[in-house]
Amino acid sequence: MSLPTTPIVLEVWDAIKTKISVNYAAGYSGLNLTNAVFQGRFTDAPISGSAYVAFVDSTESDGQVLTRYQGTLRFQVYCFNFGATNYARTAAAIKLGADVHNSLTSDRTLGLSSGRIDNIIVEMAALDGDEFGMNTMGIAILDIRVIFQSDRGF
Repeated sequence: MSLPTTPIVLEVWDAIKTKISVNYAAGYSGLNLTNAVFQGRFTDAPISGSAYVAFVDSTESDGQVLTRYQGTLRFQVYCFNFGATNYARTAAAIKLGADVHNSLTSDRTLGLSSGRIDNIIVEMAALDGDEFGMNTMGIAILDIRVIFQSDRGF
């Protein structure tokens, strides 16, 4: 049996980026994130109308049968959007977060093998960037859990 060429963590990370790197002109935010999604944590002030996808951690447990494992991969997506007031920037970030959420859950396997990916669960929080010295940014943070199965773990 040959191993896949990429660990499932990286497959899912790339799939998340692909799923959210789209034009949301018909969505809540109206933004185009085609070239504005980055992998990793942001180190500098982010650009308005962008998203960053970060891997957080993974857990693994017994599967339903002896030869399978079940695991959960956790990622966070940070969505940044502009606004002139506290409410406006927070609302703009929530709209972008809702677009990203809808894009991610439109295919609960993220376009990957349904035998490997069981589900995706997304939870969201929002912050005013003013709390972090980004006084024109609203931030939506999506906590993503991807439940998967594997015959070898990762």
